[in-house]
Amino acid sequence: YLKYTFTDLIIAMVSPSGSQGGEIASRESIELSFSTVKQEYVVQNQQGGSGGTITAGYDFKANKEI
Repeated sequence: YLKYTFTDLIIAMVSPSGSQGGEIASRESIELSFSTVKQEYVVQNQQGGSGGTITAGYDFKANKEI
């Protein structure tokens, strides 16, 4: 599975829209503002369990990877 962790998260904008043309479903766009983001990806092994975690992140205030 994939997990994202944010700090100082603010929902900056929500923009709903209706269907277009032959589309039936409505859409919604969301803009987020945050200072850091961390991504954790848990790899699944052949038995269906955890095969380890791959982690990456970025601190936008400090302009560096975390």
